[in-house]
Amino acid sequence: METSRERRPPKHWRGLKFPGAVALIFVAPLIGVVATLLFWRAAVSLEQEQIHRFTNAETSRVVSWARDFLRQRAENSLRSAGRWLLDDPEDRGEWNYDVFSRRLAVPEVVTVEWVGPDLQSRWWPLDSTAPVVPEVVPLEYLQQAVVEHRVVMFGPLALPDGNVAAATIVPIERGGELAGWVVTLYDLGMVFRAALAGTGTGFAVVVTDDGREIFARYGTEHAPMQEWGHTVEVGYDELTVDLLVEPTAATVESFRLALPRLVLGGGLFGSLVLVLVIGLARVSRLRTAEAQLTGTLQSEARARRRAERALEHKVRELSRSNREFERFGYAISHDIRDPLNAIALNLQVVLDDPDGDVGSDDRGRLEAARRGVSRIDDMLGRLLRYSSVGRGGDELDLVDVAEIIEDAMANLQALIEEHDATVAWGQLPRVIAYRAQLTRLFQNLLSNAVKYRSSEAPQVTVECHQGDDEWTFSVSDNGSGMGKKQIERAFELFWRPDTAADDGSGIGLAICKRIVELHGGRMWVESTPGEGTTFFFTLPSNPGPAAASAAADGE
Repeated sequence: METSRERRPPKHWRGLKFPGAVALIFVAPLIGVVATLLFWRAAVSLEQEQIHRFTNAETSRVVSWARDFLRQRAENSLRSAGRWLLDDPEDRGEWNYDVFSRRLAVPEVVTVEWVGPDLQSRWWPLDSTAPVVPEVVPLEYLQQAVVEHRVVMFGPLALPDGNVAAATIVPIERGGELAGWVVTLYDLGMVFRAALAGTGTGFAVVVTDDGREIFARYGTEHAPMQEWGHTVEVGYDELTVDLLVEPTAATVESFRLALPRLVLGGGLFGSLVLVLVIGLARVSRLRTAEAQLTGTLQSEARARRRAERALEHKVRELSRSNREFERFGYAISHDIRDPLNAIALNLQVVLDDPDGDVGSDDRGRLEAARRGVSRIDDMLGRLLRYSSVGRGGDELDLVDVAEIIEDAMANLQALIEEHDATVAWGQLPRVIAYRAQLTRLFQNLLSNAVKYRSSEAPQVTVECHQGDDEWTFSVSDNGSGMGKKQIERAFELFWRPDTAADDGSGIGLAICKRIVELHGGRMWVESTPGEGTTFFFTLPSNPGPAAASAAADGE
C-alpha cells in the first residue's frame, strides 16, 4: 500500500503564508501611516509655499512704495530747485526762509545748500555748522549731474551726527551757462519711515547698508521670524540699500491653523486613495526639489555677494597697507639722515684737523667713507622727495594748465636763460588737479628737456588733445632722444641715462609718473635717438560746459 506524502507549495510561494492576514494587520496600517506622513509633508510644503508667496508679495509692495517715495523726493528737489532758477534770490535770508518752509513741508529734509559754479558752497542753513560739499557730498556727483543734465540722487552718506542720508543734486543753468547746484540731504531713516507708513504691520522691515542699520520696523505683534525673511536691493538712481522683509510670529501662526485638519484628512483618506497619495507625494518631491534649487541659487548669490564684499575689504586693506608703507618709508628715510649727518660731520672734523695723527692711507679711506655717507644721504633725500608726492595739504581745484606752465618756467628761469631754451604751447584747458603737484610735473619735464639737450638750443612744445573722458598732454623736445632700452627704464627709481649730468637725481620721471597716477591718469614716452623725446600723460576731462568755456576764456 502506497504511503501518502505531504503536499508542499511551489518553491516561489514559500514564506508567503496567510497573505490576506499580513495585508490586514501590517500593510493597511502601514499604508495609512505612509499616507498620513505624505499628507503632512504636503501640508507643510503648502504652508511654506503660502508663507513665501505672501512674503514675496509684501516684499514687492514694500519695494514699490520705497522706490516711488524716493522718486517723489527727487522730483520734489527738482521742483524746489526750479523756484530758485526762476526767482534768483539775492540774499541768504530769503534762502534760509525757503529752507525753513521746505523742512516744514518735507520733514525728511536735513539741509539744503547752494553750491556755486566754482564748486564752493555759497549758502546753507543758519543752523548748520558747516557746508556738506565736499566734506559729505563728493564733487564727482556734482559733475555727473552737469554732464547728464538731470537731477542725481545717490547715497547712502554717513553724516557727522551718526545718521545716514541720501542726497539729490540739481544743476541750475541760466542763459546756457552753469549757475550752480542745489544740494539737498534727506534723512534716510525718516524717508523709509514715511515711505512704509502705509504698509502692513504683520511684517518686519529692516533697511541696511553693508550691515549698518538705517531703519527698522518690527511690527506691533511679535518678533520677526528670520527664517522666512527676504532680502532685496532697493533704490533709485545711484542710491541702493538692502531691504529685509520678514513676517512676524503671529503672521506665520495664522497660516498654521489649517495644518491639523490637513493631517487628519490625510490620515482618514490615505489608505483609500493610495494612487492620489502617490501623486501628491510626487508633486511634493518636485516642489521640494524646486525649493532646494531656489535655495541653492540664493545661497550662491549670497556667497557671491560675500565674496565681492571680501574683495572690497581686501582692496581697502591693500590701500591702507600702501599708505602705512609710504609713511614708514618716509619716517625711516627722515630719521636715518640725522645719524648719517653726524657721521659725515665727525669724518669732516677728523679730515680738517691739521694736527690729527692720520696717515695718508687712512685719510684716503676716511675721505671715501665721507663720500659714501654723502651718497647715502643724497639717496635718502631723493626717497623723501619721492614719498612726499600726494602727502601735502594741497586740495583738488580747477586750475589753468597755461598758468601752471608759467609757474614752472618761473622756477626754472635761470636754467632756461643759461641754455637759451624756448617753451611754446597752444590752447590748453582747465583741469581739476592738485596745483602744486601739477606744477612739479611740468617743472620736471621742462628741466629734463633742457638738461638732455642736443647741440642746438632746446625747444620744448606742450600740446593737448581731448578724448572721450580725458585730456592727453604731450611735452616734446629736440634733444638727444632715447633708445629702446632707455625708454623701458625711463620711469624707474634712481635710474639715469648714461649721458645724464652729474647733478641728476634719477627720480624726476618716477615722480612725474606718480603725480599722473595720483590724478587717475597714465604716462608713457616715445623717442628716437637724435630726433628728440615726447612724454605723454592723461588727466580726467573737465565736466560740464562751464569748465570748458572757462578754459577757452583763459587762453
